[in-house]
Amino acid sequence: MVSPGPATSHASSAPRRGWLGRWIGTVERAPGPSAVHYALLWLGLFLLLSALSWLDGTYPFGTLHLSHADFTFWGIYILAVAHHLTIFAGKVFDRARPLLIGVADPDALRLRLTTPSPRWTLVASVVGVGWGVFAFMLDSDYIAAHLLYRSPAATVLEVALLAAYSFISGAVTVYVVQQLIVVRKIYRHVDIDLFASRGLYGFAQLTSRTAVAILFINYLFLFTGSNLLDSGIILGSTVAFSLLSLFLFLWPLWGAHRLLADEKERWRAELDERFTDAVRRLERAIDAGDLEVMEPLNKAMSSLEIARGRVDRASTWPWHVETPRLVATAIVVPIGLYLVQRLLERLLF
Repeated sequence: MVSPGPATSHASSAPRRGWLGRWIGTVERAPGPSAVHYALLWLGLFLLLSALSWLDGTYPFGTLHLSHADFTFWGIYILAVAHHLTIFAGKVFDRARPLLIGVADPDALRLRLTTPSPRWTLVASVVGVGWGVFAFMLDSDYIAAHLLYRSPAATVLEVALLAAYSFISGAVTVYVVQQLIVVRKIYRHVDIDLFASRGLYGFAQLTSRTAVAILFINYLFLFTGSNLLDSGIILGSTVAFSLLSLFLFLWPLWGAHRLLADEKERWRAELDERFTDAVRRLERAIDAGDLEVMEPLNKAMSSLEIARGRVDRASTWPWHVETPRLVATAIVVPIGLYLVQRLLERLLF
């Protein structure tokens, strides 16, 4: 298993991890895959909420509601996403470490990438609870869509979960932003090589996974409640976070794109200069009738043409071709499916 932080001589100077970092570290050290722990936690909350509804007589015994499965899922999902991004970010950094230049302490930079800020995550958690009260606890459309507050015992659990999930959401939001800021900083210390930039691709995978994770939770709200589009708060949050996910995907990578674009222009200018020099030398050889010089010059010019073609084809975006396709698919396909669903509802009902 991979630990969230590096086991180095700098461990004594490692920053405090706060509640989110300690949680991730605890789950990571537990036996078995972390995904199993999160799945069991969600299943336990789902069955507990269902059991309370059965005991209160709100629903017949054995009745399971998809809305309750969704309601108990999203907070656990956000925690699991933060855990995954922590471990994945560490792996990406380790692959890119040989490309770093001018960094006095790479391990400290890695810690900033994989360790939630204890102060800001706590502040964001408190703010998140306030936002949760406004966006969910008092929103009648959200309450109706998820069949909440149907019995006293269930209401106590549901309010507690809404507060806890809002607390989690605030912390994870700040942590994700922290990671992307560090990614942007890392690009300032990377030895850019136009023809060997694959070591940078992992950071694009990190930002794309962040974007897709945000999009998933937004679409989950829409698809599990047919009337949630009637809620202005939920709809506004969905649109805002969809746009935010795109920004978070592209913003950290823009610096690397500019560096690669500058490197590409440098190569073009150098090759153009060499090609111009070869052409002038060829002209002089032709004027002098020096056939022995002309043949190697022709080969050199052909080689320069090949090199210029390779430079022209080199991408200035630090990602695999399928990475932006994944993000685009995550945006377009759910929206298309939802629009089709709404259209069929109007035509058939």
